[in-house]
Amino acid sequence: PRQQRGWLRLSGAPFDFAANRALFVYHHPEHARVLQLSLDTDSFARANARRSRIFHRSNTRPGSSGSPIFDINWTLVALHQGSITLGGEKLNGAIPTAAIHARLAAQGKLDALGG
Repeated sequence: PRQQRGWLRLSGAPFDFAANRALFVYHHPEHARVLQLSLDTDSFARANARRSRIFHRSNTRPGSSGSPIFDINWTLVALHQGSITLGGEKLNGAIPTAAIHARLAAQGKLDALGG
């Protein structure tokens, strides 16, 4: 029998990206290509001052925006947003799940997560 995929939980707990640099991006690039997994044990590069965005080095391709980013324990920690050049280095941007959770809480929309 075919098993359903289910849902990932969106945690409000802050994730220490600097101490846990390995990030895995499970992405479906260019809309028609096969599902891919990018593994990088030294992916985390930096975060903005408010910790509402992080920047990582995991290899992705166009069309991967919105892809889940996991830590080494397969805990959802961010959503991939796209690429950017910062200080001459090409990086990928992402939104930490804690920032998404905080925004939904501030707007009174956590109930929409169903849990």
